[in-house]
Amino acid sequence: MSVTKVNADVFDLTDAYAFSGTVTGTNGAINIGTPTATTSGTTIDISIPSGTRAIWVSYDAVSPASGGEIALRLGDAGGVETSSYISYLGSYRAGPATAMDSATDMWKLVEQANASCIWYGTVQLFLQNASTFNWCFSSCLNTLASTTQTNVAGGQKSLSAELTTLQLLTTSGDYDAGAVNIVYI
Repeated sequence: MSVTKVNADVFDLTDAYAFSGTVTGTNGAINIGTPTATTSGTTIDISIPSGTRAIWVSYDAVSPASGGEIALRLGDAGGVETSSYISYLGSYRAGPATAMDSATDMWKLVEQANASCIWYGTVQLFLQNASTFNWCFSSCLNTLASTTQTNVAGGQKSLSAELTTLQLLTTSGDYDAGAVNIVYI
C-alpha cells in the first residue's frame, strides 16, 4: 500500500474513511494502574503485567520522611535486583549548587534532599531489547520546597528474565506523603 500526498480540498474530512491493509504487532492498549499511596514504608512494590514494553511512573506530592534519596529498582521472577544498574543523576538547585551522582545498585531519581521536599514528576521506562530484557529509563522530578530543585536522570539495566516488579524506594526513612501511579503498554 502506498500513500500519496493529496490536497486537503480533495477530501471531505467529515466523511468516514476505512483503512484497508494489514496491521501487525500487539494490541498496544494504554493501561493505567491504580494510584498507590506513598505514606509509609521505605519500599513500594508494583506488579508489572507480562508483555509490558513501556512504563511511565507518575510521582504526585511524594516525600520521604527524612533526607533520603528516591530511587527505583527492577525485579523479575528471581526477585528485585540490586546490582548492575547504570544510573546517572543530575540535580540542579536554585543558586550555584549543582550535583552529579551515579549508582550501580539502583536507579537514583532524587539525590539527597531534606525532609520538607515534596516531589512531582515522571519516570519513563522502555524495553530496549526483548531478548536480553534490557530496560532504559529517564526521569525528571521537581520540588519547590525550601530549595527549588530539579533532578534529571537516565540509565540502563538488563534483567535475567521478563520484568515483573517495579520497586520504588527511599534510601533513608519512610515515605510520608503523596502517591504514585503507572501507565503502561
